Amino acid sequence: MIRLSFLVWLFSKAIKSEEGRAKLFWVVAVLCELMFVVEHIPYTRIFSAGRYRSVFHVRPWEFWVIMGLYAPLAFVCTCFLKKYGLLGAIIVHTVCDLTWRVAWAWIRLGGDIFA
Repeated sequence: MIRLSFLVWLFSKAIKSEEGRAKLFWVVAVLCELMFVVEHIPYTRIFSAGRYRSVFHVRPWEFWVIMGLYAPLAFVCTCFLKKYGLLGAIIVHTVCDLTWRVAWAWIRLGGDIFA
């Protein structure tokens, strides 16, 4: 989200119209969302597989599953950033990340996470 804010600020100096700045925001948001997904591939693989595998060793179906998980999250965080600011986006990301980790641990342990 900080990268998004910086890039919009950087390129908005060249764009003077309000409509152009709105389009710029969403173009940069999509690019940053894709970077967000790619950055989260190794972390998701460590958490799910228990070992590190590089971004370049991801099977195509794993990439699409990770893309399906993180792309909507990145979009929701972007909407919260635009409406409520950086803290709103950080809270949404943290809550979703913690929920994902607890759900995944519960699935892997067969429902005995709190036993």
